[in-house]
Amino acid sequence: MLQISHSKTYLAQVLTAFFTVSIGSALAQSPAPLVNMETQTPGSIDFSNDQFTPLDGGRQKKADNLFEKVYQNPTSLPLNVELALAQLEIGNFKGASATLDRVLSLYPNEPRVQLLMAQTEKHLGNAVEAKGYFQEVIDNPLATQLQKDAAKAELGTLEYDEKVWKYSGILQAGIGRSMNPLSSPRYLTIQGFDLTNPSYASNYATTFMYFGSVSFERSLENQANESIVVTLSRYNQQYQNSNPDINYGLANLGVNTGTIAYQSGDITDRFTLGWNSSQTTLSNKGYMNSNWASSSYQKAIGESLLVNGSFNYGYNNQLEGQNYSGTNARSNFMTGYILSGKYFINANWLAEANLSHYNYAAKLSYESYMMNYELASISYLFKYGMITGFVSNLSNQYADSDPISGIQKQIQTASIGGSYTVALPYFTRPERKDLTMSLNYQQSNSNSNVQTYASQSRQYMLVFSKGF
Repeated sequence: MLQISHSKTYLAQVLTAFFTVSIGSALAQSPAPLVNMETQTPGSIDFSNDQFTPLDGGRQKKADNLFEKVYQNPTSLPLNVELALAQLEIGNFKGASATLDRVLSLYPNEPRVQLLMAQTEKHLGNAVEAKGYFQEVIDNPLATQLQKDAAKAELGTLEYDEKVWKYSGILQAGIGRSMNPLSSPRYLTIQGFDLTNPSYASNYATTFMYFGSVSFERSLENQANESIVVTLSRYNQQYQNSNPDINYGLANLGVNTGTIAYQSGDITDRFTLGWNSSQTTLSNKGYMNSNWASSSYQKAIGESLLVNGSFNYGYNNQLEGQNYSGTNARSNFMTGYILSGKYFINANWLAEANLSHYNYAAKLSYESYMMNYELASISYLFKYGMITGFVSNLSNQYADSDPISGIQKQIQTASIGGSYTVALPYFTRPERKDLTMSLNYQQSNSNSNVQTYASQSRQYMLVFSKGF
């Protein structure tokens, strides 16, 4: 029972570390930004400091004033463009489309207006019209290279979304050093006595990690907003120790996961219903099998916030016997929910938060417990890469008494860490499909009302990643 509980804590610590590696891929999931018409470069509309001002507190009044100015001077290109931007700020996409259509009748070869019109039609869901305007920008000899690049990128996104079959994936490999990879305590408490634990190690072991994931998506009835998605992934982390008296076999952790899901809507407004199955192995022997159903809803709020909520229900089988390989006699049901959010503070800062809660109810002779997991991170993106810092907390409360101490146990694991990620070979800001290199570090401290479960661990790692 001691090793089983520690392995659960260890798995959560590994997933926390992996979180810092994969943050960069989330950047590519944000809605395509509008083009700032003043700088003529891709970027979000600048709302200055009143980004969250109520509509009747400034932005609506601004749009009304500009409408009056345009009414007095209907052929002014700057005033019409400013009015269209103001209409977009308050979410009046149809009004902006009408304004831009009038401007194009006066200035048919104006690339700024063509690009903004294309993006507006895209927001309205008019893919055919949007593709036509993007192509006009690409073919326009008056357009700048930045405007053409922005049009090509968004046109490519539209054409990709219309494909019946799509695929994506990620490959990662890493090497580093880890202290106390088993998260083993320094002492064991047996019949009231604290005894030195021979499995505890304060020295560092070499660790290797690899991760691979691939997703296949099939659109339904040629509608890009409804699809079936199948995802397969494999995670493994191994340890090599120079001390022959210490066996790190149990720290060879592997996780295989498969998911099939139905999803409706785009990334800014998406419902997902899926079935998930995973197998966890320790030293290449069965440890735990889990199966659960999940439903989630994701919604973009404004231009900067993406939130997601999900509910999960299923069960897991704890495999018994030598090295946790045996029968399925120890199993329990699981219910849980996850709340998460990404907030794009500006073009350089990204904040993320995650809150998870699970209840495990014993079906047979397996202890019931409740788990809470909180994680928060902040990332800074700049010309030469991305810096991320995170903090997390994992709490386990058990309903049954610990067989060694005879009391109900609680375990809390606090972790902090950070990473620096760059795109290779030029050490630039990473994008989703770039080959990237990350330097990661994390440390964790576990405390408990039973000394048996108090431990410390450290890990630093160099990770290479490639999305496709």
